[in-house]
Amino acid sequence: MDILILTPFFLLIVEVKNIAGEMFFDNTFNQLIRTNPDGTTEAFDDPILQVSMQRKHLLDWLKTRKINNLPVETLVVSANSSTIIRAANKEISGKVIRKDRILLQIAELNNTHTEEILSRRAIKRLSNVWLDGHTAFIPKL
Repeated sequence: MDILILTPFFLLIVEVKNIAGEMFFDNTFNQLIRTNPDGTTEAFDDPILQVSMQRKHLLDWLKTRKINNLPVETLVVSANSSTIIRAANKEISGKVIRKDRILLQIAELNNTHTEEILSRRAIKRLSNVWLDGHTAFIPKL
């Protein structure tokens, strides 16, 4: 999970991808295909599926702490300005955005989620629980 944004109305998981070239989101096989400027292609795990699994794990984690009815939204953000984004269908356009659109997307989510679920105090408590339980990933090379 790259970024987790806590608001009184919803949580937002943001997965950031800094992939150059052209990205094609293939929802048939749940993969991301990159085409490089030289024409070569590479396959990557589907970041939409990745962030969906992160959402599921987060909801499960919240449920174990008896925190229910908290909307959890997801976004995949392309951080590279020169990347071309393509998709097999239009429904992906609501799940994958360019970095310049993130503030607009958050504003749209604020308009969608108008019921306050978490107080500022609850947000602070929740963030402290996450920070206390965080362990850094140190890969064995």
